[in-house]
Amino acid sequence: MNNRLSRIMIHLVVVVMIFILPEVVMIGNRPFDVGCTRWIPYLKVSVFVLVFYVEYFLAGPGMSRARFVLGSCAMLIVGGTVFYIMSEYMGHFTQRHPPVINIVIRDGVMLLLTMGLSVAMRLSERVRKIEETHREEELKHLKSQLNPHFLFNSLNTVYALTEIDPPLARDAVHRLSALLRYALYEADNPTVKLGREVAFVRDYVRLMQMRLGEGVNVSIAEEVAAGMENAEIASMLFITLVENAFKHGNAGTTGSYVTIRISASERGEVECDVANSVADDRDAEGRGGMGLENLRRRLRLIYGSRARLEISSQPAIFVAQMRIQL
Repeated sequence: MNNRLSRIMIHLVVVVMIFILPEVVMIGNRPFDVGCTRWIPYLKVSVFVLVFYVEYFLAGPGMSRARFVLGSCAMLIVGGTVFYIMSEYMGHFTQRHPPVINIVIRDGVMLLLTMGLSVAMRLSERVRKIEETHREEELKHLKSQLNPHFLFNSLNTVYALTEIDPPLARDAVHRLSALLRYALYEADNPTVKLGREVAFVRDYVRLMQMRLGEGVNVSIAEEVAAGMENAEIASMLFITLVENAFKHGNAGTTGSYVTIRISASERGEVECDVANSVADDRDAEGRGGMGLENLRRRLRLIYGSRARLEISSQPAIFVAQMRIQL
């Protein structure tokens, strides 16, 4: 809807600024004092607008090159003929007959410029639409990689529980079904409410705590300003950082920890900080992987310069910090 409204506004600005306003400004300097010639400026504007939109239609998708060329030539001839007739009609009443060559050059150039502007606008819209389609397809591809990855990690958690605590495993299956329902249905939308996304992370952390038990110190802090829980945010952003902390850290060993902090201010600033302990002998390259790279690409495609992801890797700690300006 926003794209459609912006396109309508651009067309209105073009029609008013390029076609209507110049004729209104020049009306006082033209010999339209005879009553039967006062309609000529309005007719001229109408011809320009008609040529503009016929050319806009001809340059649309699905139109063959031959039809486009024939249609453009026809519009140029018809428009030039109409302008010549108007000039002759005006000269008959005002006794001012400009040379025919002047009429042909002046109005012919204006018609060509009008047609060129129309084609340029149509092509720019097609290019923008292609870019948006490519962007949407890339985002879908990145999310399609995320969901199986999330499902694989969650199933591993449930499988581990079946070996050590079957009753707890049943509870984990119930929680996993809720997580999958969110991931497959709600998170399939381009955006979700911030409160639901935070709740999803909280439930996932609880599922991981079931698997790890007391072997890892997990803490999660939420600082969401009043009203911000209903703010819209791209889905499945936080979970990548959280999954990474549990997967690539040394969770389960004595003294290990995962710390998560999610905040949202009244100004629309959303932050997600995740820190986890790592073994001293772990290679830094193994602490991020494809998940963080996909997250970077999603942030760049969705938020551009309004989002950033910073990674800090040290011998005993791995920290990921994500900042988004909604």
